[in-house]
Amino acid sequence: MKALKALFLFLAMMYAGNSYAQTKEETISWLKEKLTKNIEISSIRGKVESIKVLAIDECSITVGYTKIYTDNSEVWTETLPTHDISEADIHGGWRFKYPAEVVRRKLTRLPRGTEEHFNTHMTTFSIREVEIDLRSRILKAIKHLATFCEKKKETF
Repeated sequence: MKALKALFLFLAMMYAGNSYAQTKEETISWLKEKLTKNIEISSIRGKVESIKVLAIDECSITVGYTKIYTDNSEVWTETLPTHDISEADIHGGWRFKYPAEVVRRKLTRLPRGTEEHFNTHMTTFSIREVEIDLRSRILKAIKHLATFCEKKKETF
């Protein structure tokens, strides 16, 4: 009888532990809402406009923004992976940081249309802390989303 009670208790605890996990779709929806409302970019030069979350999936997040200067503008996109992410407080701006240069950045200079591609280890944008523990909750959600990302199997 004790073994049966222990088994039921164990099963109940396993069910309770798994029943509160968010689905991939719920996590993406929540992240899109929170990131859209709370992304900011401070710029020494130029005026930053139209900061947008362009795409979120289980393996990456893509953010785009435009910098306007007096004689031209730049369209930037940053794609950051959801895995191996941590946080960094750089000069009062909280950003996403990685152990390697995995954040893909693309710069398109207008009106010429020239493009540059490069990688870095940190995002340009930061997250405003307008809710209690928002930054840590966003980071936790991104790490949860990464659990849905299938890792590519390589031969070597």
